[in-house]
Amino acid sequence: LDNDCDRRVDELQPLTENDCGACGFRCASSERCDGFRCTVDMPCMRALGLSCAEVEVARLGAPRPHVDLRFGSALALHGDLLAVGAPGDGHLLSGIDAAPAEDPGFDPSAGWGAVYLFRRAGEDAWCFEAALRAPTAPSDATRRLGYGGLVAVHGDRVAVGAEGRDFVHLYTFDGVAWTGPEVRVREDLRLNAIAFLDDGRLVTWRSERLDVEAGAGHAAAALPVASEGFMSTAGTAIVLAEPTGRLLTGTPEAGFETVATERRLLRRPLLVGERIVVADPREAAGAPKLDVYARGEESWGRVQSLGDDRVSLATLARVGPWIAVGAPEDPLADTGSPVGADTRLRPGRIGFQGAVYLYRLSDGGEGLPIEGALYLRPVRPNSAAEFGTALASSGEELFVGAPGDRAAPPGDSIETLRDAGSVYVRRLLPREP
Repeated sequence: LDNDCDRRVDELQPLTENDCGACGFRCASSERCDGFRCTVDMPCMRALGLSCAEVEVARLGAPRPHVDLRFGSALALHGDLLAVGAPGDGHLLSGIDAAPAEDPGFDPSAGWGAVYLFRRAGEDAWCFEAALRAPTAPSDATRRLGYGGLVAVHGDRVAVGAEGRDFVHLYTFDGVAWTGPEVRVREDLRLNAIAFLDDGRLVTWRSERLDVEAGAGHAAAALPVASEGFMSTAGTAIVLAEPTGRLLTGTPEAGFETVATERRLLRRPLLVGERIVVADPREAAGAPKLDVYARGEESWGRVQSLGDDRVSLATLARVGPWIAVGAPEDPLADTGSPVGADTRLRPGRIGFQGAVYLYRLSDGGEGLPIEGALYLRPVRPNSAAEFGTALASSGEELFVGAPGDRAAPPGDSIETLRDAGSVYVRRLLPREP
């Protein structure tokens, strides 16, 4: 991939022929596309308000890809700064790497990890800026560290962690270069999740403790929580999904409410206006569900449940008037067969290509998701891409991590490096009225 600041990273492809294979759209409802053609008049496109012909595509990759890099396992985006976690990075480097001109060699089995930073360089381009690696030199003691498995961004601050470890590293951009890290360690407390609030305060979930750092006009806060789970933030609000099926939502200042659910194994939740959307990848009956909860007069309750018994739902993101749901274990193959044909692979035999399902929000973006979905796939099909493992969004741009994607070695055009990983950038444009 071309990571030159002066040129676009992997040419954007304007889509003018309405070809399903080109735009990566597929119907996920019972009303299918018309053969190979993907037109704005088909029922699912009308329902979602999408224009297939105007979607643009870009693809980002690591400057020095290698086998098992797992680039795209984690994503964080704020403003013009994109952070991409690559917990399988095995390059023999430490600290901040801002000029990856030469490959120092690597151990693909080491899994030290890294975070790759990209900055927007014009409307259609993203420029590699730096790679953040653990400050200590790679060694046998840091094998399988998984640095970059957790990442968060706010302004010119980047927080980096590794799931199950006891540290959070904070990096800062001073206008010229990246500095740090500032190391925050809580011994015997294992990191589970990190995020920033809109006012810049860092939230860390370690073991059975949620900590919110102090900020302008705000004291530091702490909350007892479950030992593990998933977290997301919106504004200054926080929502936690615990493996017991309990949701917690609120702010550090006002306190938290409990939302009881009938689910287990809840994944990353999403705040949409006054509602919470959360995925249960495999409920007790075996069918994944996407649930919507709303605050009633006395308590929270479930107001809608969507699902598809064929996929395992995982990550969620808000993209303009849509909710994007990552399903990295979706095994649907992109073989060139008509969209209505059964082209599913056997899970575990070849791998999971993955998909992202889109649900449209009604009532100006604050209402419930409607029934029926459209799903996106990589433009370059890879049967083991795990497309949808991580999601990030900005306006109507959707960033999709595919850590199982293949990549080409530097100077080569043949994509032979398995699990090198990619990040796909999709611009979802509303259809004309």
